[in-house]
Amino acid sequence: MRFAISIASALLAFSTVVAHADTSNPVTGAGGGFSGSGILYTSSLSNQGGSYTITDIAGTGVISLIAAGAYRGNDNLLYLGRTPPLDGNGFAFNDVIENTGYQVDLFYSTVMGGYQANVLDTDGYEQVIPVTFSLDSSSSTTMSRSTALPLTRTKAVRFSFAQSSVVTPEPASFVLLGTGLLGVMGLIRRRAA
Repeated sequence: MRFAISIASALLAFSTVVAHADTSNPVTGAGGGFSGSGILYTSSLSNQGGSYTITDIAGTGVISLIAAGAYRGNDNLLYLGRTPPLDGNGFAFNDVIENTGYQVDLFYSTVMGGYQANVLDTDGYEQVIPVTFSLDSSSSTTMSRSTALPLTRTKAVRFSFAQSSVVTPEPASFVLLGTGLLGVMGLIRRRAA
C-alpha cells in the first residue's frame, strides 16, 4: 500500500512539474504566440541560380539581421524557386516580443520534417519550437541590377512565420494515466498474492 501511495504522489508531483514547464515558456506564454512577418532584402550573384544572401530584414518587432555564422551556424541563405526555401542553417535576426529581446534562427529541419526556430532570450533560456514559414513570391521584386561584373540582383521578398500548434497533454491527463497505472499495479499485486 505504501508503494502505491508513493507512486501516486510521484505522478501527482510530475504532473505539476509538467504543467509548470508549459506555463513558464517565455515565447508562448499568456501574451500570445510566437509569430511575425516582414521583408527579407536579398542579393544574388548571377551564377548561383536562385540562391540569395539575405542582407537585411524589416518587420514587426524585428530589430536587425544577425550576421551569417553568428547564431547557431546561420548562413542567411534563401533559395527562391526551391522547396523548402531555407536550408538547415537558416537565417537569424534579433526580435522583440512583449518588451523581451530574442535571437531567432529560422531553419528547415530534415529530421523533424518542417521549419523550426531556435529562440534565445536575454536571460539565456533557449528553446527550439516548430514554426510555419512562408514566402510571398508574388511580392518578390527586383530592386536594382548592377552592370558591373559579376552581375548582382537585389530582391525584396515578403515573409511570415508563426508557431505551429503543438498538442501538450494537460496535468489531468497525467493524473488519469497515473490512476490507471495504480489500478493495473493493484491487479498484478492481487494475482501475485
